[in-house]
Amino acid sequence: MNVQIIISLIATIAYIPLFVILLSNRPWDRKQKFFFLFLITPVFWSFVTFLYYSDLIIQDKQIGINIITCAVFWMIVQLHYLILSFYQFERIKIPWAYLFLVAAIVIAASPDNRAAATTERKGITFGVMDIIVIPTRRSRAFIPDHV
Repeated sequence: MNVQIIISLIATIAYIPLFVILLSNRPWDRKQKFFFLFLITPVFWSFVTFLYYSDLIIQDKQIGINIITCAVFWMIVQLHYLILSFYQFERIKIPWAYLFLVAAIVIAASPDNRAAATTERKGITFGVMDIIVIPTRRSRAFIPDHV
């Protein structure tokens, strides 16, 4: 067993008491609803990461990477709306940030997602991940080396 497998499994199990506490405290206001939706995403991310590294169900590593990437995008969107619920008291009329999630899912699900930006490392082709990694590489070019 790998350390990453154990950490992912512990993280998945650690979220269960949070779900129990949250489900026992009802009725919910707007912040608790957004926290519940946000809490689903790290559980999903940890569980899929556990399956990816343990080689239990996911045999095709590219599918695992695409699912993990979509889970990360989903968690970013949910974190955005959770934080927004603390600062914006009126209801969100049109949740535009979900378009970001839909775009990530479409790119991950498309069969030619490897054509846009591909990097091959250890036999695994990264498609959607390069959308995140490439801009951070370019932004580091402006940081001086002596800092």
